[in-house]
Amino acid sequence: MPPVPRAPFAALLLALPLVACTSRDVSIAPEPETVAPRRADARPEAAQLGGAEVSIPRPSSGVLPPGAADRVLAVGAPPLVVLLEAGAAPRGDLSYGLSKGSSQPMAMAMNMAVGVKAKGQSMPSMPMPRMTMTFDTLTADKSGAGEFRIESRLTGTAVEPNGGQQEQMARALRPQIDAMKGLAMNYWVDPKGHVHDVKLDMPPSVPPAAQQLMNGMSQSFESMVTPLPQEAVGVGARWQVVSRLATGGADILQAAVYTLKSRSGARAMLDVTLLQLAASDTIHTPQMPAGMSAKVKSFSSTGKGATQLDLKSVAPESGTLALTTAMEISVQGAGSDETSLVETTTTVAVSRP
Repeated sequence: MPPVPRAPFAALLLALPLVACTSRDVSIAPEPETVAPRRADARPEAAQLGGAEVSIPRPSSGVLPPGAADRVLAVGAPPLVVLLEAGAAPRGDLSYGLSKGSSQPMAMAMNMAVGVKAKGQSMPSMPMPRMTMTFDTLTADKSGAGEFRIESRLTGTAVEPNGGQQEQMARALRPQIDAMKGLAMNYWVDPKGHVHDVKLDMPPSVPPAAQQLMNGMSQSFESMVTPLPQEAVGVGARWQVVSRLATGGADILQAAVYTLKSRSGARAMLDVTLLQLAASDTIHTPQMPAGMSAKVKSFSSTGKGATQLDLKSVAPESGTLALTTAMEISVQGAGSDETSLVETTTTVAVSRP
């Protein structure tokens, strides 16, 4: 799992899947009201308003038993999208409607603080330098089936320390982050936000270890595009998206609930709440020395955020996400058996440069 202090790339991979609506243009066409009038305190039938949430086990440890995650969503399967509330009238279609040739720069800034408890000692939560990445995102093509090909390229990076202690960390981080410039990400997305055929083109300057972590970005960028409900929705609509993420060596089952908070002309506001569970207690990472293994003993990860959409652009006007994660890891090998508790708080902000 990403929250490891010595792996800033992995921390970035944690943040990326949780930023909603990064490359989209949503069109909402009103439809006639189909739900009968009701009292303010009455609850309509589920068939009219939506359905029940996907049932997900919630073990106290946050680590699912073997096979439990597969019964919810198999590895590699597309996300599950369930409408929970249809929202107020007028309701309409909520679909991606990008225009070929449209482009928009997007900046993503991440602030992270990490605390570690190990061997009876505690390292207080330590803020890391602010890391910013700027992307140029282009809707390059549109297929006959109505799908859009998105091309995104990392054009700029920055590491901004706050104080002398962070300056030392920034000096170590800058060469790694700068080496990512030129990274290209291409994928196809359909009008309901289902992403496929994600391809990464990494510059040769990226170190091999970083390349291993960045390979996980394909799923991360799939998750940046929020799957949308098939049904007509209005303000107040809520839908659940369940996805399976393989990132930073960990297998994560994520449940997100989106709420359409407001619409005004070409702008729409979405809120999101997140819950993550460890789908497996095993961590697989190429950076782990031979003969060593890592197990997740407990895992807790929740977050919430908001996104302000410009419905005529490939990128949102703004967006924020705050994520709090705590993971207890047991590492065995080389004659040792150590358990550490890693706690991270991560805030991601998306804006237009």
